[in-house]
Amino acid sequence: MRIWQFAGWTFTNVADDVAQLLGLAERSLTAREAAMTGDPEGLRTIVRSYRMLADQTTRTGRELAERPRTLQARDHWRGAACDGYQQGTTRLVTGVERVSGSLAHQAAALLDAAAALESARAQLLDIKNSFHRAAWDLRASAARWGTAEEGNQLVARTHRVCSDATARAAAAQGRLEQALVHAADRLRAAGDLVYSPR
Repeated sequence: MRIWQFAGWTFTNVADDVAQLLGLAERSLTAREAAMTGDPEGLRTIVRSYRMLADQTTRTGRELAERPRTLQARDHWRGAACDGYQQGTTRLVTGVERVSGSLAHQAAALLDAAAALESARAQLLDIKNSFHRAAWDLRASAARWGTAEEGNQLVARTHRVCSDATARAAAAQGRLEQALVHAADRLRAAGDLVYSPR
C-alpha cells in the first residue's frame, strides 16, 4: 500500500487514514470560518447612518451658501464686511462639502466590505457543504473497501477532496482579505478628503 501525506501527516491505514484526512480538512475549514470575523448587518447600519449624515451635511452646505446671496439680494448687507462674510462662508461651505463627500465615500467602502464578508462566508458555506457530502461518501466507502488497490484509490480520492476543499477555502479567505484591505485604503482616502487642500 502506498504512503500518503497531507498537511505534514503520513498515512498508511485506509479507514483510519480517510478519517484523519477528513478530520484535518474539517479543522482547517473551521479555522478559515473562524477567521472571517465581522458583522455585515452592523456595517450596513453604519452605512445608513453615514449616508444620512452626508445628506444632512449637504443640505447644511447649501443653506450656508445661500445666506450671503440672500442678504445681498435683499440689500440687507453690502460692503467690505459683507464681502468678508461671504468669503468666510465660502470656505466653510467647502469644508462642509468635504465632510459630506468623505462620509459618502466611507459609506461606500463599508458597504463593499459588508458585501465581501457576506460573499466569502457564503462561498465557505458552499465549500463546507460540498465537502461534508463528499466526506459522508468517503467514510461509507472506507467501511467496505476490498483490495489494496481499492484502498489506495480511496485514500487518493480523499486526499484530493481534502486538498480541493482547503485550497478553495484559502482562496475565498484570500479574496476577502484583499477586499478588506482595499476597503481600509478607501476609508483612509475618504478621511483625507476632509484635510487635504484642493
